[in-house]
Amino acid sequence: MRVLHKPGETTLLYCLAPHSVCLYEAVFSPGTPDAVITAAIEAALSLPLPRPGHPALGQDGAPAKGSRDPR
Repeated sequence: MRVLHKPGETTLLYCLAPHSVCLYEAVFSPGTPDAVITAAIEAALSLPLPRPGHPALGQDGAPAKGSRDPR
């Protein structure tokens, strides 16, 4: 997981799988309360990582951005 944060600028949260495949990204506008960003980080850390050979799934069950779906 990577968080790019500079006060007064857009904050980016990236969740990367092995080999730098991006499972998902979250973008927070300037002024987003730190508590919201911290909660998003904690939630992301509590999600299980996809198993090798299984595509990452988004909240709607569709393959997450950047995942390779063999279907």
